[in-house]
Amino acid sequence: MTVGARAVDILAEHGQWRIEPGLTEAELAALESRFSLWLNEDHRDFLSAGLPVGDGWPDWRNADDVTLRAHIGRPVRELLHAVRTGGLWHPAWGDNPGGDAALKLASAKLAEEPRVVPVYGVTFLKQGPGDPTVWAVQDGGRGVTVTAVAADLIGLAQLLTGRPVTSRSSVGDPPFVPAPPPAPEVPELAAPPFAPDPVDAPPAAVAPPRDPGAALAAAGVVLGEMQRHDDLLAHRAPMWTVPVPPGVPAVEAWLAVRARFPVTGLWPVLLTDMAWHRIGMDGVADETPVLAAELDGARWLEHEFEIRTADYEIPRHPSGFDADDPGDWRRQFADFDSRGEYTRLALIPTPADWLVPGLLQWSGAINSGVLGAEHAAILRRWSAHYGTEVLALDDESLVLVVDQPPRSLRDALTAALEAYLYCDDAVNTEAGSLDALARMLARPLWVFWWD
Repeated sequence: MTVGARAVDILAEHGQWRIEPGLTEAELAALESRFSLWLNEDHRDFLSAGLPVGDGWPDWRNADDVTLRAHIGRPVRELLHAVRTGGLWHPAWGDNPGGDAALKLASAKLAEEPRVVPVYGVTFLKQGPGDPTVWAVQDGGRGVTVTAVAADLIGLAQLLTGRPVTSRSSVGDPPFVPAPPPAPEVPELAAPPFAPDPVDAPPAAVAPPRDPGAALAAAGVVLGEMQRHDDLLAHRAPMWTVPVPPGVPAVEAWLAVRARFPVTGLWPVLLTDMAWHRIGMDGVADETPVLAAELDGARWLEHEFEIRTADYEIPRHPSGFDADDPGDWRRQFADFDSRGEYTRLALIPTPADWLVPGLLQWSGAINSGVLGAEHAAILRRWSAHYGTEVLALDDESLVLVVDQPPRSLRDALTAALEAYLYCDDAVNTEAGSLDALARMLARPLWVFWWD
């Protein structure tokens, strides 16, 4: 039994509509000629097996031309009504001019599409062979569109008679308003929407010791004479600094203090002399959110992506990628600080390292509009994704230690895109392309410099 014949049987068993004898081959041929139609083979079998008569069904044998043309044109009328009321505009039609111009343009575009053949009410089939899907113009709550209501005429008959519908999946694209072509694929880039931020509880602050030097010495971390700085941090808590020899000794001091952070609540940051021109009262006051719920790095990245790609493409230059030997970040930092400028270790009372730039009121990235809140959002995000930690600050540079740098090209390019949006000089001035930056981010030391 054909699909069309089985659909007629289901309707006949239900008994709601009278089923008249089916159309003959001569009647079907006359119908196609009269209205310039090309019946789908399932529809032809359906009308041959029986002709449902009653509300909603086109009476292909007895109705006049005006009535039948109204049935045939109903889907287009529904779509144009949606255009008129603002419920529909398809990207393939170009920019929406609005008003009567929009209606005229949409009407012309719809006239270019193949005609469809009504089945029942708002449902219809495409002309010709191939797609057995039953479609309908529907308002899905987000505007009017053309959707599949049944995989074939059997499914429609099941739907109309209250039976379980076996399938509603479609074979082809919707008529009139086909799915827009996918955006050019750049599989390596996680361009918006970006992966969501981590969902964590707000970090718990630990009260710092009154005498950090003595507390650290008692734990075996012996540093030089500490200097206390009041009214410098955004939350007006004191901070302390101590001189350290540059290079590897500075890194070792950072590691020792970092290991005691869960107990002391003091995050270590290596500073240069120039950094002091960018922090405290010489920096920029900014409200740095402490609660994780206030930060949304993914949303900020999406906003920056729209801005950065509005007029220019992101620089690309595909090249090789090797993450087999990321190297030792301690040695990499010593090489980075070849001039021995990071000679001060600051101890910052903070619940988390990603709050440090904001608490210091660091203005090294102010020319790019990146302040404490933006630093906190992105660094918190990277802390969860890559295990980043703030290591050092200069007047224009931020250095991160990375526990879990990306290991694949795709992951590295995803990280590089976020890094570019956070610090476009990482590509525009330093790496030269997103691909080159991706190779750099496979290492466990990330350096960002804002011009």
